[in-house]
Amino acid sequence: MIKRILVLVLLLPVFGCGYHVVKTPKVAVFVAPVDNRSNHSRMGILVERAVENQLLQHGMVLADDGNSADIRISLQLNAGGKRTVQSGADNRMTTSRETVGLKAEFLEKSGKRTMNREFLLLSRFPTESRYYYNDSGREEKELAGQMAQQVVAWLTNP
Repeated sequence: MIKRILVLVLLLPVFGCGYHVVKTPKVAVFVAPVDNRSNHSRMGILVERAVENQLLQHGMVLADDGNSADIRISLQLNAGGKRTVQSGADNRMTTSRETVGLKAEFLEKSGKRTMNREFLLLSRFPTESRYYYNDSGREEKELAGQMAQQVVAWLTNP
């Protein structure tokens, strides 16, 4: 009895402030397997999982097939290429930059939208250094998270 009174006393300010839960209809989203045309083999899987996690964090529901989903997302990774650029204040240092392109298509009931973005995967400064440690797995995972945030932001803010 004392526990119930204590719970009621603790919940009274919550009810008094007008706090209530707003229930919104759930949006079912289907993420198609990533079409990976880049030269990074793990990247497609990492991007797909990161997009699914971001969608779940935004309160959406993952659908099992594309037919029952409200929105279908198709992702394509493209090899952006490697470039060597001059950098630094006096342009004496060379930096190698590698990019990965992401193309996302959203097929909704209202129509089709497409997003094209290019992301910087790797920037080595300087290009040749015996102290440089190539931790590409960590960089790919971080980039997949950035891509997923961009995709979900594009989807939730039309």
